[in-house]
Amino acid sequence: MDSIEKKISGTVGELKKNNDQLKEKLVDVHLNSMRNNLIFYNIPEDDSEYCSDVVFRFCVEFLKIAEPETNLRLTKAYRIGKKSEKVRPILVKLQTPYMRDLVKKNAKQLKDTNFGISEQLPVEIQNRRREKLPLLKELRQKNIKAYFVRDQIYVGGKDRIGIIDDILENDNLDKYVSSFEHIENPIIPKRHSLDSTTNAYGRKLLQLCFNTGLTAANSRLGKDQDGKFTFCTSKGRSVNDYLLLSPDDYKLLSDFNVLEFNEHSDHAPLFFELVLADPSPKNFYPKIHNILKWDDSKTNDFVESIQQQTENLTSLVSNISNADDIKSAVSDVSNILYNNAFKVFGRSILIRDKTNTDRPDNEWFDVKCASARDQFHRARNFFFRQPTETNRLLYVTERNNYNKVKRKAKFNYKRRKGEILCNVAKTEPRKFWSAVRKNKRNTGCKIDNASMLKHFESILGDNPPELCDEVLNLMSNSVFENLNVNDLDIEISEEEIKASIHKMKFIYAEDKSKHSTKILPNITCKSTVAI
Repeated sequence: MDSIEKKISGTVGELKKNNDQLKEKLVDVHLNSMRNNLIFYNIPEDDSEYCSDVVFRFCVEFLKIAEPETNLRLTKAYRIGKKSEKVRPILVKLQTPYMRDLVKKNAKQLKDTNFGISEQLPVEIQNRRREKLPLLKELRQKNIKAYFVRDQIYVGGKDRIGIIDDILENDNLDKYVSSFEHIENPIIPKRHSLDSTTNAYGRKLLQLCFNTGLTAANSRLGKDQDGKFTFCTSKGRSVNDYLLLSPDDYKLLSDFNVLEFNEHSDHAPLFFELVLADPSPKNFYPKIHNILKWDDSKTNDFVESIQQQTENLTSLVSNISNADDIKSAVSDVSNILYNNAFKVFGRSILIRDKTNTDRPDNEWFDVKCASARDQFHRARNFFFRQPTETNRLLYVTERNNYNKVKRKAKFNYKRRKGEILCNVAKTEPRKFWSAVRKNKRNTGCKIDNASMLKHFESILGDNPPELCDEVLNLMSNSVFENLNVNDLDIEISEEEIKASIHKMKFIYAEDKSKHSTKILPNITCKSTVAI
């Protein structure tokens, strides 16, 4: 009973876990469908209104968006909720995330007014945010930047130190102190940056540099001489990723650079190379492979070489007195024969390391992915050559499109493979299991019995504890002594065999209208079969 209860409880727990995962996936799908939706609050309502015109007028008068009919393309706009004395909010569905961000960016114009704009969120996300709202208010009361992302509270922001210097010059206080040991500061290059903006978090980072003596490697070391941008979105660019190190450690850094943006992140990778000395000696010997190939024209040379070793071979044979001498003599004779044969027939070749620079694409990477990748690379390179606002928006759009095409290709590939496996499982089970077994890992034990014995002897000692009765019964198979297995020895009758044979039918479906059926031939059982 206990084992059954454990199995039931485990099954229930697993079902609950799967149910929660399905709910979260459903919430994600619901949230993704609302990603371009905004809700406008407290806009006066009129019976003869067109919500799209109301939204456009509101954007011009209050949000200061020029030509909203051109810059904002609305998919839908309508009032939500039952009509009552209260003003119903307007749900607006925009066509692209860029348009949504444009409205949110200008929503700061609504400060000190009764109007409001918010994102549309699923009910589950709203309830979770409502539970965490007191914590968010508490953090903001302490002047800590905090905001919601989905249903989580994010604390802090991005550090932007601009072009303010991150080092303190000598203050010359030593002239007021009689006993003062002056230490020269290392030469620190002046820092540059393409981002001239400094925010509150950047000033805190600068204060950290002043207190600890750390400096930013950006624009000081390696190939990054201008302080390249490290962050780029549809809202703009900035420098908020830094490598901090002490000026005394500059000599340990051989290279530093801000790499190109890619489709995986809004942040550019930081590359740096360290100079580390390895105290262990290294032997850089080339790899050599010895080849021994028989040549009939050199047979006499080989015979003469062996005849020169006659005395050594004779002495090896005459010195044999026991079994150990036989083993060593056989080894020495083999070495003599091989060395002489290699002198005559052998040659050595140098093995070169083969480096395959061509990385094949994944199976799901189709022609559309390749085309989207080329467009992304062209937009990115063009943006780097001409970093204008239009080119930046084009780069971000192509990056998002490339990621979208890859996700769709992966989904279609997995679905197509799943359908193929399902069809193979129905028609050719052997091929199905062979395909499944390819991904099965070999979990064989790599430890021999002697190692296991030594391990447990080191743990239990020479006198291991006595085994309990239950383990001894299992070892002696006394548990199965009272088991009745006579039912397994009953003979199988002829009628049972015929009934089983008639149930076996193999039907091959050629199309919806034609079927060919293969029926097993009649089998006459002359005698009963016993196990």
